[in-house]
Amino acid sequence: MWSKSRSLLGLGSVFEVHAQWVIWLGVCMLPILVYLPSIDGEFIWDDWLLVKENPFIIRQDSFGKIFLNHEFPLSVLLLGVQYKLWGEHTIGYHVLNFALHTVNATLVWLIGKRLRLGKAALLGAAAWLLHPLCVATVAWISEFKNVLSGFFGGLSVYFFLCAATANPIILRSRISWNYSLSLLCFAIGLLAKTSIVMLPICMGIYVWTQSLHVRKSFSWRLVPYFVVSALMGFRTIALYKAGIAQGLCTVEEGLGVRLLAAGDALWFYITKALVPIGLCAEYPTCAYSEGTLLSLMPGVAWIVLLGLLFILKNKMELTPFGGLAFFTINLLPVLGIIPMPFQVVSRVSDHFVYVPLVGVCLVIGWLLERLLSGWILRLGFGLLILAYCVISHARARVYASEQRFWQDTVLKNPLAWNAHNNLGCALAQAGLFDQAKVHFEKSLAINPTNAEAHCNLARIFIQKGQVDEAIEHFRKAVALRPKNASIREVFGATLLELGRLREASEQLEHALRLGPNGKRTWLLAQAKYQLGEFSEAINLLERAIAMDPDDVDLLHGFALILLTCPDTSFRDYIKAATLAKVAAGKTDYTNVTILSTLVRALAAAGDISNACVFSEKALRLAEQS
Repeated sequence: MWSKSRSLLGLGSVFEVHAQWVIWLGVCMLPILVYLPSIDGEFIWDDWLLVKENPFIIRQDSFGKIFLNHEFPLSVLLLGVQYKLWGEHTIGYHVLNFALHTVNATLVWLIGKRLRLGKAALLGAAAWLLHPLCVATVAWISEFKNVLSGFFGGLSVYFFLCAATANPIILRSRISWNYSLSLLCFAIGLLAKTSIVMLPICMGIYVWTQSLHVRKSFSWRLVPYFVVSALMGFRTIALYKAGIAQGLCTVEEGLGVRLLAAGDALWFYITKALVPIGLCAEYPTCAYSEGTLLSLMPGVAWIVLLGLLFILKNKMELTPFGGLAFFTINLLPVLGIIPMPFQVVSRVSDHFVYVPLVGVCLVIGWLLERLLSGWILRLGFGLLILAYCVISHARARVYASEQRFWQDTVLKNPLAWNAHNNLGCALAQAGLFDQAKVHFEKSLAINPTNAEAHCNLARIFIQKGQVDEAIEHFRKAVALRPKNASIREVFGATLLELGRLREASEQLEHALRLGPNGKRTWLLAQAKYQLGEFSEAINLLERAIAMDPDDVDLLHGFALILLTCPDTSFRDYIKAATLAKVAAGKTDYTNVTILSTLVRALAAAGDISNACVFSEKALRLAEQS
């Protein structure tokens, strides 16, 4: 049986409920202060990839197409919708993350109440709401997928518990309704991210600990959860494998090594959950070899701990075992037993523990309730929340700036080669090329196989006019990651700028085969055009426009080619005018260069009156500037 609790304030049941809601609403105000430093924080790490380069934005992909190509299709779609709402203003993204996290914590409290944890439910939910480990999810825009998945996962568990605890005679229709809602929310949550994929096992443990009637009624009802979970889990693994086949890196280790690392990771996560200090985006990674009996001890010790809590469940209640089992089960997919690309940079990460942490926090609430009482409990709880707020506030400051984020990482983990590379990128974007070069070189000194650092260092050498050194690093990057389309794209674009057209064409053709998109097609079209292959260039431009119809540079570039092609048989003044007008419209007719092209195209097409209108507009803009 799950734990029962004493009254929180010693009041009657009705007043007790109201008092708890008042306390909870007060606690929910604290995240506003905790996350204030990151409320208008920058896009960091992969935020830009999931927001501005979102396929829903750049290619207008349908949900079906996104579903087939992305691990978290619902999150990708909704991040695209957010980009249409907020654009590049980060406040909207952050506020939505904070609000959803607060709702999730409320769901944790309500779930705890359904489990009859009483006061421990509120204490545990508050601890989870403000826990420093959650900052890595809540303050990181791209981890909206984690918060969204947690929201639907929380709803699924809550509705499932409502169904399982309802009176089967009086509330038969309500049971069916709650069960259906639970299954629907679970499926939607998996579309957001498969971080809740293990919830059916946790639900199964709950059912197994209940009365015979509940076991008989709900055991078979778990089957659809397991089916949906398995389908979405295998889909995610297949997408990982497809990414690896296309050049995405992964750690190549035997199952024995991965099991050893998993045992260590469990103890790492529980340590950080209980003592959340020294948090870092990329933790130091140790090398493992096929294990001895001694190296198996961390994993064995964890299993023994779970076994002891299970054996003692009748003496010390089910909460400690249930909480630790929930923590363990939900961590299993991210312990590295199944290879994941993220493990290349760090075997463990704070954002992996967002959902599993709920179990530990409820155990913390249970311990506070059991060990303390009266004013000592309130003091102990207050001190814990204060400590969490201080640490989380400091951590939120780190997530407010790309440079600060990576500087914090390399300070805590000087051997984080990926962090050095990303810090170099942040510094280069700020125009600090010499400092960026230092970090790219540090990244390569730690990991000479880091193709991205070679590529970035090459771009620094281009900035400095050291072309030969740049080409050498580009070639190393391509040799290390021959199936990486982005590296070939950057190399090809650089060769195009240098006028090395044949080499540029070769690299861009490779990039286009590996990952077709509008930008790569446009770059290849430019190379073909400059080589005099006009027919192929125009065909490529048609394809590029189909892929990316809103790219202003592409629209304008195509218009110029149709207007000025040396081979007059390829000129098309009417189409050039149409493209230039679309490009001008997308800039609200404020770009003088595009307006000038539009004027030339209209004049060449014989539309003199409109050419005069736009010519006057271009002249006024030129005078104003």
